[in-house]
Amino acid sequence: VEVSYEPNKFDVLCDTVSSSLMMLDNAVHEFLDLKDELLKHTLPSQLLLQLTLISAKMFRSYSDLCVPVGELSRLVKLHSAHLEEAMEPMKRLQELYAQKQNQLSIALRRMEMMAMEEERMAHERRLNGWLKLFMAVMSTKSHGRRWKFRIEPLKAKIKQGCVLHHHLPPLP
Repeated sequence: VEVSYEPNKFDVLCDTVSSSLMMLDNAVHEFLDLKDELLKHTLPSQLLLQLTLISAKMFRSYSDLCVPVGELSRLVKLHSAHLEEAMEPMKRLQELYAQKQNQLSIALRRMEMMAMEEERMAHERRLNGWLKLFMAVMSTKSHGRRWKFRIEPLKAKIKQGCVLHHHLPPLP
């Protein structure tokens, strides 16, 4: 079985943060060098004071940022392996969930189709029952044209519990 190496996305993220922090470090040092060079020239004192204050705030912010970002990168590198291991069962669980959800939707569609088929068959059984009743009433045994007079006795027999036919539904 071949094992393909996929770089840890957390390592890539930590490397990106480290390189960005180094670029910021270079830019801050270049700015501080520029400030030092400007302080050597005779510029208005207000401008020099403003430049010194702004560069001090920027350097302090940068210094405050370096330690937590370094610690954060170290902790991410330390715990990322455990997180990757913990994510594997979660991925398998998600795949299993998607598979079960698909099976459930298929079963639900089958049940809906079966319910519609059962409803159609029940309707056909009712129609067949009425058709058999009509045929019994219209047959020669029921005196031909006098079938209208046979309906009331049939209703009475049905109310008494006499079964005319096994599939014959009750009359309303």
